[in-house]
Amino acid sequence: MLQFLWIDAIAATNYHYTARFATRMTYILMKTSRKSDLSIAKITKIAFALLLAGACNSAQAHSFSLLMLAQFSQPQGQSELQGFLLATREQDSHEDETSDGHLGGLDVHILKLDSSRGDDGLFDAIKETIPEHQPMFASGSLEGGRSRKILESKAVVLVEPQQAAYWDLYSTHPEQISLMNGDSFARAYRDRYATAADIHAVRGYLSARLIARVIRQSNEAQRGNPVWLKQAILASLQAQTP
Repeated sequence: MLQFLWIDAIAATNYHYTARFATRMTYILMKTSRKSDLSIAKITKIAFALLLAGACNSAQAHSFSLLMLAQFSQPQGQSELQGFLLATREQDSHEDETSDGHLGGLDVHILKLDSSRGDDGLFDAIKETIPEHQPMFASGSLEGGRSRKILESKAVVLVEPQQAAYWDLYSTHPEQISLMNGDSFARAYRDRYATAADIHAVRGYLSARLIARVIRQSNEAQRGNPVWLKQAILASLQAQTP
């Protein structure tokens, strides 16, 4: 009996019917207890676990985490972060935000990992970070093989805008990039950070735009499928604009 309840539990958390589901399962378990050895205490623990799992999953459905891999000990790392943050503040922002902004309508939480520590150091940092935060994407440029492989093995989708069809143009002519509202990226970046956007800022911004595009076009089930996300990113890289 319980194995079927856990199958139902997974389905329920995916659709966020958390409170209703926990109540329904408690009722079923109470009826089942008359014909089994389930105690009231055990039923209460199971119902609470179902409700907690659903609540956690519901929160995750409205936000996601992202690994930003950049040389944060160097100025270029800060430029890349600033470019990324510019995109997260273009749409859906509001007061009293606890996230690092929004992409595709969802809250995004940025986890910064310094790639200047070398492939081995970055590999260790990624390995330590993934289990706790379960990032959906990673943004940055990776040269080392170990770091790239661990991202693949943990189903974290690496976003590399330098593979985009428009990279050669935009990386050398940032003034050609338009914001989501049609304004100039180069002007917006200078107005916010009082400096010109360099190639690292462009990479951060375009990476965020790629992610925003995929998130906006996806549903919850697709966002939970790393294979689908990777294919969607690859398809977006072939577009002529971000």
